[in-house]
Amino acid sequence: MVILVTAYDNLAIQSFSYGPFQIIRKERLEEDLPKAVSRFLKIRQRKQEVLEFQVKGENYTYKSV
Repeated sequence: MVILVTAYDNLAIQSFSYGPFQIIRKERLEEDLPKAVSRFLKIRQRKQEVLEFQVKGENYTYKSV
């Protein structure tokens, strides 16, 4: 899964060749990232899926419900 986070429109357009799951504008990261992760986990349809990742050096863990 690739979620592209960028402040640059040209990078967002170029990223389509990589098939990102979602593109998030940098200024909306905190609001949109949890929604994107939840949407991804729902698509996967796994009850106890755990996703761990880093943003700006901080670790995050999301568990599907």
